Amino acid sequence: MALSWVFEDREDHLVVCLEGEWLLPSLFRMLDETAERCREFGHVRVLCDFRNVRGTLAEMNKYLLGTHVAEALKTIKLAAVVAPDAHVTGFAGNVAARRGGRLLTTKSLEEARQWLLE
Repeated sequence: MALSWVFEDREDHLVVCLEGEWLLPSLFRMLDETAERCREFGHVRVLCDFRNVRGTLAEMNKYLLGTHVAEALKTIKLAAVVAPDAHVTGFAGNVAARRGGRLLTTKSLEEARQWLLE
């Protein structure tokens, strides 16, 4: 199943709801579209809801994603909420941070919201 997403503009952040399978080219496209939407509407915070995305993401792909987050979103803060059975290591966030990006990956929607809005 292909990866698809919808944007939901909120007063203080952008929400991106995704479903489908982890596909790196689609994730890059989603991040680029997210960056454009943030520029267009003045968002500085993004909550990506990946809870309906299935499959696994290889460590190399997490590295590439962290790099792309830092490049595409620059100063935009991004919190990603993944499915409860996902393997979260923080690797993509560390890669993004080393390149000036701000990314948190968590299984908790509440943790994501707190971090995003602090």
